Amino acid sequence: MKGKIVKLTGGFYYVMSDEVVYETRARGLFRNEDKKPLVGDIVEFKMENNLGYIEKIYPRKNILKRPKVANVDQVLVLIPTKEPVYNLNLVDKIIASYEEEVEVLVAINKYDLDKSEGEYLFEIYRKAGFKTFLISYKYTFTIDLLREYLKGKTTALSGVSAAGKSTVISHILKKRSTSRKCFRKN
Repeated sequence: MKGKIVKLTGGFYYVMSDEVVYETRARGLFRNEDKKPLVGDIVEFKMENNLGYIEKIYPRKNILKRPKVANVDQVLVLIPTKEPVYNLNLVDKIIASYEEEVEVLVAINKYDLDKSEGEYLFEIYRKAGFKTFLISYKYTFTIDLLREYLKGKTTALSGVSAAGKSTVISHILKKRSTSRKCFRKN
């Protein structure tokens, strides 16, 4: 079977194939080749007794270092307007680390907590030439606009701790439930 690695946890690789996610492990042959599977890799895998084994990793179009992912079209950098306090120098370093590899998008999150700060940040990054979004889970239309822009592309999410990455992901995915073994993409 062929699929894409969508999650890595505790040595288990979760591979999506035909809208179903399978729990898999990597064969030892990858250690010998010094090539570890990454989230985003397109792989061949075989199912044996309800557990899959990755047999082949297809060539990668790119690899990002942080987060360590492969085959990404774009990176969404999340900046909170408040809680936690952001450091624009750090944000700019994060953006610069991706800029040569992939398209960088900027989302100003928690817009509802400080609208004037959100608009200030929005203008900084918009004027710098980045596709920029003002978002808040309290204003669902902002998440809807972001979701529509991300559709059909592989996007890595980056931002400081507590910037709201998990909340944004759950709202973009419309809180689809997952189980440990497999889930259906709706």
